Amino acid sequence: MLPAGANVGLWNANGSDAQAFSFIPTQPKVSFAGQADIAPGYYELASVVDPTKGIDLKDFAMNNGARLQLWGSSKTDNQIWKISRESDGFYRLVNTWSNKSLDSTDGTLIPGTELQLWDTDTSNMNQKWAIFSVTGGAYMLRNVGTGLVVNLRWGQARNGMGIDGYLANGTTSQQWRLNPVQGPQEILDQWAKENRNLVPDGEYQIRPVVAPNNRVEVQWASRDAGARVWSYRSNGSAAQKWRVSHDDKGYVTLSNVASGKVLDVFAAWKNWPARVNQQPSNSSAAQKWVIQERGGHKVLVSALSPMLVLDLEGGRSQNETTVHLYQDNGSSAQRFDFLK
Repeated sequence: MLPAGANVGLWNANGSDAQAFSFIPTQPKVSFAGQADIAPGYYELASVVDPTKGIDLKDFAMNNGARLQLWGSSKTDNQIWKISRESDGFYRLVNTWSNKSLDSTDGTLIPGTELQLWDTDTSNMNQKWAIFSVTGGAYMLRNVGTGLVVNLRWGQARNGMGIDGYLANGTTSQQWRLNPVQGPQEILDQWAKENRNLVPDGEYQIRPVVAPNNRVEVQWASRDAGARVWSYRSNGSAAQKWRVSHDDKGYVTLSNVASGKVLDVFAAWKNWPARVNQQPSNSSAAQKWVIQERGGHKVLVSALSPMLVLDLEGGRSQNETTVHLYQDNGSSAQRFDFLK
């Protein structure tokens, strides 16, 4: 690849790639006609080059401009895409982790520019996609704003390879399988329904498995909104007691008996470790939980994502250890007992 700023001159014809050029339309015309009929729903976008890998939001980034990569299939939220068809006949792809739309960066027409995620803008043609069937049950995704197609960089199916926009060339690096999967909300709703009777409504102390002499407590028995939650030596106080209540779907709210405020993920932040505090009840997903049974103990899954659970920082047993939200890793630091 030539460096940016390389000079262009005249030379005797020699048939080399240095004398070959591509003409790129400055106003590409992408028609909605002839597209595949994709049912609205949730999908994993797997590469035909290696169907065990798919398009992945890099580092679970939540910011505008976040980049994409190829990565081994995990069916986690950063690899799940909500596909919907808009009134103009084109498709939109929204990443279920960041809730941002697949976007052709800056609307550039230059092949090889990495794709990004950006806040949804229904009028932005760089976020609209035409999806066409190709051989073998796969699909090609063409950006309406640029005419470029979703491309696996260099056609190399290695973890971490970039996803860019490129001129359509018919290669497998531009072919993707749309594998239907359950959406995160559907998964959570199912878990809430299945586990609604696991811990009946009532008052409980919550004992961390890795710190059996401690209880989950509001820090300093505070009654303030925003007060943190930690693990502290059992003392029988109301600050260590939590009232379990279920909504009609089976989701749990945990209200602190001393303060009357509820266990809350601060600012509904999903990037772990995320702060857990107490706030006045607002019935948001940041204040709802699914309680599951694992190995004879309880795991508290946040309604923000099926991959996020309540966690004792570092799995430490000491007093004043922070309780926060973390990626589900199956460790004992994420298991608790509910004691009457």
